[in-house]
This record gives sequence, structure tokens and C-alpha cells, in this order.
Amino acid sequence: MVHQFHELWFKVIIDELQRSSVALHAVAEFLMDHNGRLAAWRYQHMLMVGRQIGRRAGTSSSEGIAYLDTTIAQRFYPVLWRVRSVL
Repeated sequence: MVHQFHELWFKVIIDELQRSSVALHAVAEFLMDHNGRLAAWRYQHMLMVGRQIGRRAGTSSSEGIAYLDTTIAQRFYPVLWRVRSVL
């Protein structure tokens, strides 16, 4: 279901951007900035956790920094990243 939503959203964004929708482009840029800030926070958080607990288990017996390493490459708005590849 999530994949279908992403595909529909992708098509809507491409159609609107091809019509030169200034407002939609501004929203997309804002969301990309938000994604960048979130990625920077995740990275800084991972560094802080590494300094504090090293490779020990994290809160609630999570994998700690090993888990945080996996979140660094995650994108908050993957559909917008796909749109960038098409435009």
C-alpha cells in the first residue's frame, strides 16, 4: 500500500512540476531542506551516542550505535528524491 501511495504521489509531483507549479516547487524544496536537516541531526546524534556509550546496547536494549548507523542513509521523502532524478 505504501508503494502504491509513493507511485501515485510521484506521478502527481511530476505532472505538476512539468506545468511549472511554483508553489509545489517551493513546498518540495522546503521538504528537501527538512530532509537534510533531519539527516544532519541523525548523524550528530549518532556521533554523540558513540561518545557516550560506544558500541554498547542502547536504550530499551536496542542495538545502540549499530542501529543508528543504519538510519543515516534513510531518506524522509524518498518520492521527492526520485523526482529529482527525473527532472
